[in-house]
Amino acid sequence: MTADSSASDDDADPHGPGPTGLVWEFAVRLRILTDGHVGAARATPRHVAESDVDLRLDRDPLSGAPRLRATTLAGLLRHELLARTADPESAAALLGSADTPGAGARSSALDLDDAHAVLPGNGAVPVRVGTRVDPATGSVRPGRMWQWEVLPAGTVFTAHLRLRAADPAEEARLLALLALAARGLTDEGPGIRIGGRTGRGHGAVRATRWSARRHDLTDEEGWFAYHARDWPTRWREAEQALSAAETGPVGSLSAESAEPAEVAAPAKPAEPPEPPEPAGPADVAPAKVAAPPEPAAPADVAAPANPAEPTTPADVAEPAEPAEVAEPRADEWTAVAPGAEPHPSATRTGTDLVEVMRFVLEEHGGAATLALPPDGAGVVDRRRRAELRLELHVAERPYPDPGLSELEPRPATLLIGDAPADDRPATADRAHRRGPADTGAPDGELELRPVLGDTALFALFKRIGRRLVRDAAEHLVGEGSRWREWHGHWWGDDTGRWPDTRSAPSRVRLRATPTLTGGAPVTTTRLTVDALFGDEVDGHLFTTELHCGGSATVVLDVSEPDDAVRGLLALIVRELATVPLDTLGAGAGTGSGRLLATRAVLTTHEGDGTEPGEVDLLRALTEPDGPDAAIARGWLPELHRRITPVPEPGPADEGDLP
Repeated sequence: MTADSSASDDDADPHGPGPTGLVWEFAVRLRILTDGHVGAARATPRHVAESDVDLRLDRDPLSGAPRLRATTLAGLLRHELLARTADPESAAALLGSADTPGAGARSSALDLDDAHAVLPGNGAVPVRVGTRVDPATGSVRPGRMWQWEVLPAGTVFTAHLRLRAADPAEEARLLALLALAARGLTDEGPGIRIGGRTGRGHGAVRATRWSARRHDLTDEEGWFAYHARDWPTRWREAEQALSAAETGPVGSLSAESAEPAEVAAPAKPAEPPEPPEPAGPADVAPAKVAAPPEPAAPADVAAPANPAEPTTPADVAEPAEPAEVAEPRADEWTAVAPGAEPHPSATRTGTDLVEVMRFVLEEHGGAATLALPPDGAGVVDRRRRAELRLELHVAERPYPDPGLSELEPRPATLLIGDAPADDRPATADRAHRRGPADTGAPDGELELRPVLGDTALFALFKRIGRRLVRDAAEHLVGEGSRWREWHGHWWGDDTGRWPDTRSAPSRVRLRATPTLTGGAPVTTTRLTVDALFGDEVDGHLFTTELHCGGSATVVLDVSEPDDAVRGLLALIVRELATVPLDTLGAGAGTGSGRLLATRAVLTTHEGDGTEPGEVDLLRALTEPDGPDAAIARGWLPELHRRITPVPEPGPADEGDLP
């Protein structure tokens, strides 16, 4: 991990860390916002694992804790950087490259370590049941059921990274590339997702706080500050800095503000001493709220204003009411003692990585200028993508015409089956699923809310789209398989489902698991009726807790979209805005699972720096002569062309399918 001090400058790899240069130590808190599954590289047989779980999480072989491998995180950062810049050279400069003709191998400037999971409440890993749904019927295929471990929303990883710049002139560029790649961990858009089944809304992750520390290995003090610590010490110090910034001053870490708040007395110890004789204002200067310079000193005693002449708590005056301490900014947490110059390798933390980098660079006299604005303005995002933002209600219209908006929709019921909560097993056999949802609080607090579904919701969109494309193809040309290939290209397909088909990933993805706002739980009791005699069957009485009403915001992301898939999305919205034939979840035969779209906006990003284009698909239905309707109708001919067979294959038809 560290550079070899015996190597000479001539022998150093020009793209590697080299014997000297600059080293940045980063640590980041990664909080999972939706359930995720980071699978093991090698499946564990049931008889070895002594469990009925089919898909287990990847775990540390020593501690058994779920982990996120360094190679996984590095691959996600590389993919995000390539997508945003469309520049393989930039990705190679930050994360290295394999042997290429005429270029050779290039070592990575960024080193990463495995990150271990901390589950909410330090609880056990939950197990969910997965099923395979037949897209033609919407029912579960016989025998297609399995169990898999999931990381629940609220799980936290602490990842450690090191950025090495052998040439100080490359420091600013490497920092900018890292900040650009890490933007996928903070953006609201389709950023980095970890684990499997990310197209179904799983694995959404967000970086909640960063810490950074810079070492100049050409300087003796900087060299010893980096190499004199072992790996456990480095990890522990970085995690302490993050914890201190999240919970307030702890131990030797405290806040130092650009406009420091001042107090006249330290915090009271656990057993307060006798009040001393009041001292004059000239005896001692007010101290900043900071930790003492020696880690062994008590954490609840403020450090003196002059470290060279330490004082004891008895020398400090104690007023009747301590002054309030100003709330520090997000980038002001540090391990610097009051009154002392910032150490060249002091740790800084904050919620914005670019601001933390700038703060550290300013402490080093502007040794480098970060060529990246904090908000990303001026940086062209090269990703060609579209996003469909829907407002879905658990309800149905009294009439199919969406133009009759003055009529209030009727609330419907919904059941995404799950085991009842711990306090309800005696009153309900099945209950609607609830999942942890992000409240937006700075501390990352989560609360349980009813969900609209993840896999089941994606399957609903896929099933509606498949039916629409099939009916259109049959109406245009009769039977054919071209529409299946086109539909599988966008929504994913399984190997062996149809002749001459291959497995394909989905290019339409559910951004996150939507949670419902509003509505209320409803408990129903049902029984089984004997089909022959018409009376109830003994012992077949069960209680179900449904969710009635409520709404959720759903976002579908499409990579590299064209007019054909935009046309299909417009048709899906038409189905959901009128009277959809397909339902979500269980109980479709009894009227449950009706969804109603009350808002649908399709936004397209061309990836060339131009302003994104928006089309209101609901307005296209209610105002057929408006500009939105004209744009949507222009997409349908391309959809028809894609799903109909080509009369005679030729040079002009090559590559007709996406």
